[in-house]
Amino acid sequence: MTNELRAMGVTAVGTWELRDLFASGVAAPGPEISSLLDNLIMMRQVEIRSEYKRVMSVLKIRDQSFQAAPQEIHIDGRGLAIKGPFQPATGISTGLAKPSKLNGSHG
Repeated sequence: MTNELRAMGVTAVGTWELRDLFASGVAAPGPEISSLLDNLIMMRQVEIRSEYKRVMSVLKIRDQSFQAAPQEIHIDGRGLAIKGPFQPATGISTGLAKPSKLNGSHG
């Protein structure tokens, strides 16, 4: 079906809802689903330093290179805006991030 839609110039968008707000791992579609997708983007809410941030990460773009660093996003009445790379942290994909001590940052 996805090949037929692509041949017709149709862009199909699907979503995959995470069951838990803060999961111990990434609950992304398995390889049987991922192989059907051309692009895979993860959006999630992340807690860091007692604040909630929205983060978007590109997990897959078929046949192209891409920037894999998580990007902080802002959503308001005007739409979605990419603020730039998320601060250096570990555990971003779990939703419970811890600041990294890279590049002289303090945490």
